[in-house]
Amino acid sequence: MSKERIDILFVDDEKDLLDIVGEYLRQQGFVVQTAMDASQAMETLDQNDVRMVLLDINLAGEDGTKFLPFLRMNHRDTSIVVYTGQAHTDQQVKDLMANGVARYVSKSLPPQALLYVLREVIGGQNPPPA
Repeated sequence: MSKERIDILFVDDEKDLLDIVGEYLRQQGFVVQTAMDASQAMETLDQNDVRMVLLDINLAGEDGTKFLPFLRMNHRDTSIVVYTGQAHTDQQVKDLMANGVARYVSKSLPPQALLYVLREVIGGQNPPPA
């Protein structure tokens, strides 16, 4: 059985945000899968070929930073973009970047700016057209 190609796995515990941002990214040509927690995300990653994880760090009942070592160990070729609504110190951001995070962005970013960041991270991997 071959794995489905997913451009972005969006992991967030806010269902409305998953729906809105996920649909926007689909309209921009991405193949998007969503997960509300780390266990759903791990299952999706194990069953599919995922290019990028858009990860909320403050998941309900979980700490997204504890999910990062799993990603780095088991999915080295998957880019990680942290997408957060909380402010972090410069040191916390540096620690995230040292743990393999490609970019750190705020949920307050307008959708077009988020799209730019995601396309930039995917880079030369044939991003979908606008």
